Amino acid sequence: MTNRLVKHGERLTGHGNGNGSPEIHIMSGNGPGNGSLICVLQCFHWCGVTVSTSTRGALTILDFEGKTKVAITDGVVEYFEA
Repeated sequence: MTNRLVKHGERLTGHGNGNGSPEIHIMSGNGPGNGSLICVLQCFHWCGVTVSTSTRGALTILDFEGKTKVAITDGVVEYFEA
């Protein structure tokens, strides 16, 4: 698996390529290596990404299939491709 930070406006796929399934990792953003792992999300069809910054910090919104949204404030969100 290769990992990278999520980008504003992208649509992530949750479908694997036979070598495993993609994952989204949410980390605290505090400490070495992007901080502590808080959550791993797996087994989704697709996820839209919105990233914004303001004077209060960064906000990442993960929109799963247009139904469920997860908002992360001041954390780090990485996508692990299969």
